[in-house]
Amino acid sequence: MDKFTFVEEVLARGWSEFDAPAYMYGDDIAYKHGLMISPKFLREEWLPRVKKVIYPVKRKGMKALFHSDGNIWDFIDDLIEAGFEGINSLEPIAGMDIGKVKAKHGDKLVLLGGIDCSQLLPLGSPQDVKRSVIQAIREGAPGSGYCLGSSSEIRPGTPLINVVTMFKTAAKYGRYTKHK
Repeated sequence: MDKFTFVEEVLARGWSEFDAPAYMYGDDIAYKHGLMISPKFLREEWLPRVKKVIYPVKRKGMKALFHSDGNIWDFIDDLIEAGFEGINSLEPIAGMDIGKVKAKHGDKLVLLGGIDCSQLLPLGSPQDVKRSVIQAIREGAPGSGYCLGSSSEIRPGTPLINVVTMFKTAAKYGRYTKHK
């Protein structure tokens, strides 16, 4: 773990030299039904190392964003306490409901993702995709702090019409209005 942390620290220090608004640290810590590693181990061994990794980007004023597939409900407070200011992937079929995450943590976190890439995008209809995107925007966008996207990688074989529908629907319904 220490060698992996060292490599990640070097990468984060390099990234901190760019004029970027954020840095994404990814480490899948959950399955669809919850954490795959004990919270005790994550708190005692993993988080102290992760804090070392994100320190250079936080020092530069960048937002530290965290990516994990799966259901991370039981660990969101720990991620916030560690210094993360955003989470991705908000996997709907893992129980990461955007509306609920927004209601509980939307004042502390930027939310990224939320459109299912394992079932909806590859198997749903364009109408299903459109409905899901509109719902995600309605639940995640109020007050800002939401960036719509797929819940992970868009896999080969995903119908192009569904991907295009996701982007076009996001462009149509996902614009924040400017305050006068």
